[in-house]
Amino acid sequence: MSLRQNAHAVIIGINQYQDEKIPDLQFARADAEGVYQILTDPELGRIPPDNVILLLDENATQQNIRSAIGDEIPSRAGEDDFVYIYFAGHGLPFMNPKSGSADGMEKYLVPVDAKLDKIRGTGIPMDDIQRFFGYIQSKQVMFFIDSCFSGEAGGRTFQNPAFQTRHGLLTPEFLDQLSGEGRLVVTACDVSELSIETSTMGHGLFTHYLMEGLKGRADKDQDGLVTIHELYDYVYDNVSQHARKLGGSMHPIQKGSIKGKIPLTLYETPTQKQAKSLDNQARALFKAENFGEAYELWHQVIDLVPDHSGAEQGLTEVENWLKENERKRQEILERKQRVLLNLYRDGQLPSEEFDMAMALIEKDPNDLTVLERETRRLLDELVDKKISAASYVKSVRLLRKPAESEPEPKVEKETPIVPKIESEKIPDVKQVVLKPEPQVVKAEPEPLQQ
Repeated sequence: MSLRQNAHAVIIGINQYQDEKIPDLQFARADAEGVYQILTDPELGRIPPDNVILLLDENATQQNIRSAIGDEIPSRAGEDDFVYIYFAGHGLPFMNPKSGSADGMEKYLVPVDAKLDKIRGTGIPMDDIQRFFGYIQSKQVMFFIDSCFSGEAGGRTFQNPAFQTRHGLLTPEFLDQLSGEGRLVVTACDVSELSIETSTMGHGLFTHYLMEGLKGRADKDQDGLVTIHELYDYVYDNVSQHARKLGGSMHPIQKGSIKGKIPLTLYETPTQKQAKSLDNQARALFKAENFGEAYELWHQVIDLVPDHSGAEQGLTEVENWLKENERKRQEILERKQRVLLNLYRDGQLPSEEFDMAMALIEKDPNDLTVLERETRRLLDELVDKKISAASYVKSVRLLRKPAESEPEPKVEKETPIVPKIESEKIPDVKQVVLKPEPQVVKAEPEPLQQ
């Protein structure tokens, strides 16, 4: 599979924050690195590494994040390109009745160099993210957020003592504003929940299942494509169930819409791998001119993967070869028939040899006997004017003479049996076997006397 040159990504993961008042995380960096590996894997995400901006820990500064999403991606991604943005780190909300938000809360992504006491100046408001999205020409932008904005302490959010936080339910209004047509946002949890990290997985719960889904577990129809809708269904079911077992509550949210069946990752299913192996075998057979076997294998590939382009092309190539081969064979046959007919009309080829030759040239070479193959060789020499008709007739008649004494080898093969039977001392059987022997011996010299 070729790399997807029209796909771009920004991947951010922060464990260690510079401000001691901001609690560190354990697995946000590992999450970002894991997503990066999948998206740049030539067998999965297939995004060229040069098309991906990876910002980890000390590199995930406010300036670098703003530059990546607000400048780099808008300058790189065209209208028909795909854009993936992933953030694993802290999110922070706080109360601001003048924020213009229906829930009266401001929400921030927390970069590595953010200052808790100066979050408005050092954090990245989600309103800015929304504005940056407006700069991107692409109609396919997907934003995955493994963070939360609940205002509760724990998980990937924390309380800011400088502001009064809301401990009730938050509305998803800010996600509605951030998403929209061609803009799809998937968050780790609902706006009132905590995004959980678990040491048993070494990842955030959301990102663990996000990665598993991207690797192919989310592929419901097993077509080798993981779409955004398949991925969300898989992540939602597994994250919500696992969080419940851990005593928590996480319900990933998806907002916005994207038209068409957008593959996030492409991979080979076991069936596709089997089809690929058969396709390679068929290619080798076709190259070796074993067209019949190649044709059968390509049909097996189609049975496994009905829309396999390689097998369809292979079948077409075989069919074209067969048509061309049949056309050439027919031309050669007609030329030979004309030559033989002319020799027969000129009296150079007797009717017996003419009939035999006309029947022989139409037989499948694979069905010829030893005698017929030798006769066919002489016939080709006659048609190509390498020998005369008289030489052909004489040679063919000489070849046919030994055929009259063909029973001889059979008698010779049976004669060694006679002493074997004698050794067994079975008189009745010996008499039956030896009784016809004088007759065979008498018949032996007759062809030689002729």
